[in-house]
Amino acid sequence: MGHSTLIALLGILSLSPPIRLDKAINSAGDIGFTRQHIFVSDGNSNCLYQLDHTGVLMSSYCQRGQGPEEFQKLRYLAITESEVGVADFGKRSLILFSHDLVPRQEIRVGMPCSDLVLMPDDLFVLGFDPKTKKMIHRFSRSGKKLVSFGDPLKPMDEMFGMQSGFLAVQDRKIYFVHAFRFRIDVFDLHGKQVDTITHPGFPGTLLDDVFRKGELNWWNDMYQVITGFAVSPSGDLLVSYRNFRENRFLLYHREQTKTPWKVQSDVGPVVLGPNGELLQKRSSKDGSDVIELKRIDLK
Repeated sequence: MGHSTLIALLGILSLSPPIRLDKAINSAGDIGFTRQHIFVSDGNSNCLYQLDHTGVLMSSYCQRGQGPEEFQKLRYLAITESEVGVADFGKRSLILFSHDLVPRQEIRVGMPCSDLVLMPDDLFVLGFDPKTKKMIHRFSRSGKKLVSFGDPLKPMDEMFGMQSGFLAVQDRKIYFVHAFRFRIDVFDLHGKQVDTITHPGFPGTLLDDVFRKGELNWWNDMYQVITGFAVSPSGDLLVSYRNFRENRFLLYHREQTKTPWKVQSDVGPVVLGPNGELLQKRSSKDGSDVIELKRIDLK
């Protein structure tokens, strides 16, 4: 298993006016792009939205409830050239839609799920399985679980409900980052781990040490949570996080360079645009609380 610590310094420049999402969207839990549209899963309203690239609302799907193709607690989404998939944490299911937001299929995965990756033949789901203690699962399109993989969840994480994170796919590899521990595990499509990428100084990795030492002021030191994770088409890794005081940061990993880890401050949760450009998600600063996507440049 390889170990990577290759990082480039991030320079941030605003390249264009922010995209202001329609004011009907009050909680952009996850955002994805196609060439024509922006898709947003809103966990507060339990709605899936389709917008144009200027942020204007085009269509929505807001069926709430316990029935087929209804939402209970939306989390993250995944997009391919022909479909949109959303993870419903409350119903323990995945729901697949056409780009026109017409439901096609619901797959019951039997566990609270927070993120997913769509492949032509299979689905990869992020969710805690209490039997195996593992969080990454591969399902067939018919809903059969094929394999669970990754390290079993640590008892401390399970005790504090730290059962969340992010999945991404690039070049037929699955990337997983735990929301409360800065470590990116990389797997092939069969679940074999092929790499681990870490940042030794990231405070979220000190959770076990803090409790073992019995420090009284552990919360401020421990509470670093991942807020966004993306893998660019060229293989660059982008991890945004915040601390207890709501300060926001971005760690940037570029495969082509060999510089140490660097941190850029004041960066909101990151998402990738339709052409692989980096966008940060944040509330507008004019008092309207409209959600903006601000383009930033990596150097």
